[in-house]
Amino acid sequence: MKKTIAEKAKLINLNRPLNGSLAEIGAGQEVARWFFKVGGAAGTIAKAMSAYDMTFSDDIYGREESGRYVVESRLRKMLTHEFDLLQDRLGDGNKYFFAFANTVAAKSYKYKGDCHGWMGVQFQRKPGEAPNKVIIHVRMLDKSNLQQQEALGILGVNLIYGAYYHYSDIATYLHSLADGELEDRVEVNVVRFEGPLFDDHEPIEASLNLLAAGLTQSVLFPNNQKTSHLQEELYNKQVIIHRGEFDPPLITDLDILLSARNHYCGDKTEGICDPYLISAVEFNKDSFKEIQGKIEKLHKCNQHVLVNTFEHAYELSEYIALFTKNHINFVVRAKKLIEILEEREFDTLGPLARVFNEKTRLIGIFYDDPTHADPTKLSSTACISAPENASSDREDIQLITLKGGRHATLKFIGPYSQLEQAYQWLYGRWLPESGEEPADRPCFEIYLNDPKD
Repeated sequence: MKKTIAEKAKLINLNRPLNGSLAEIGAGQEVARWFFKVGGAAGTIAKAMSAYDMTFSDDIYGREESGRYVVESRLRKMLTHEFDLLQDRLGDGNKYFFAFANTVAAKSYKYKGDCHGWMGVQFQRKPGEAPNKVIIHVRMLDKSNLQQQEALGILGVNLIYGAYYHYSDIATYLHSLADGELEDRVEVNVVRFEGPLFDDHEPIEASLNLLAAGLTQSVLFPNNQKTSHLQEELYNKQVIIHRGEFDPPLITDLDILLSARNHYCGDKTEGICDPYLISAVEFNKDSFKEIQGKIEKLHKCNQHVLVNTFEHAYELSEYIALFTKNHINFVVRAKKLIEILEEREFDTLGPLARVFNEKTRLIGIFYDDPTHADPTKLSSTACISAPENASSDREDIQLITLKGGRHATLKFIGPYSQLEQAYQWLYGRWLPESGEEPADRPCFEIYLNDPKD
């Protein structure tokens, strides 16, 4: 039977001769509050603090080269400093210690960005033992500061409790992080297990367990083979994504991203145009070893790998857009794109439009009058809007320019089955009464939203 959060905190408090330190920056002292609230903290919690002022924080932990505070390097300095203090001041050969720390950017009057942070615990299980670390990166999904503080407090207790009661089973440990109904309140997208207790663990497998536990929708494995998170890697960057099976990775899989980058950047220098290239792999909880093998092979090819739970490209696009305000580009093989564009079902085209961005439009050009032509011989072209400098040397991809000038436009809202009535009104009533003469050009439709909306 699962322990409640209060029961977990109480068990840690009664775990003698354990002493701990809690240092929290950015979202109150909600983790410490749990240990004080349940009782018994006086014999365990040696110190609880919040160094909110940047000058105080820098004086205690040192200044980061980047000047940032919500970074992994800051958390590591906090853990080391607090753990060393415990050993120096309380170490007598009979006690063992843990240091918990977090540094987060929670919602506030001033901060309206993506709320996230780093959290970790450095701990011993017996006196004199070399310390171990568990470090996570968390996104806070609640809408208010108080709710985010509450969620972080619960998550912190789960993290500390798991270090002592679930360390031997990483899958169980990670699943337990969502205890206290955190499933829809936090997203944990990076985890690191370090120290002698975890010498035999597989880092990739541990990260995939975050997906299996429902703690995140994606895990990023950069080509340096150290997991990271999208906020860090995509900051102010363009993105090019190739979704594939990669079973196994082929030369064409690798060439397609490089060719897309070269086409996207044109003659720009690397420093000016340096999009982040992603090979996206869909997660399957029944295929851990298979996915791990794909990641390892793609890393050998110097690829960044994003394992994710999204079935559709437009879902992945909307998720990536949370972390960059720059261009998001998907690479699609020409054959696959043609298959999509030739599909008659509009519910296929709608999600395709969402893969791009709010400025991208799907356009249908119609060359025949359906009231006079043979229905089996009607011709049309399915198009996607493209930038002015777009080019193609492929015979199966045609670039079309719609001429400017005066146009009669009609905004239609309703089911596609009623489009014929709109055309009948436009050509049968409005045009004769307007005194205008139609130009010798085809009419076209611009689709403004997902047809299912």
